[in-house]
Amino acid sequence: MPSYVILMKLTDEMRGDMQKLPEHMDEIGETWEALTGNPIITVLATLGDVDIVAVGVAQDDETVAHIALNLSDAGWAKTTSMRAYAADEVARIIAIAPVEPMRAHNWR
Repeated sequence: MPSYVILMKLTDEMRGDMQKLPEHMDEIGETWEALTGNPIITVLATLGDVDIVAVGVAQDDETVAHIALNLSDAGWAKTTSMRAYAADEVARIIAIAPVEPMRAHNWR
């Protein structure tokens, strides 16, 4: 099953109530499992530009988009979702279409 990462940046409203952050992190896992049927792999609070990272598996892109919309609609985070590939998946992709170095083109 495909792996996905959702990056979350807290809204100013949520930053004003950080005491609830652990509860919200648990809710992310509950939402993921309810919508995918799979337990979330991890939900982490992070330092830097991104405040929370969630990693899990899901059936398809649409399911993860639905999760991200649910999290955004709650009003406490802005989300960025992405498909993630394990090393064996990358190897299969490269085997199907070998990567060739880009060559400089003269576009004049």
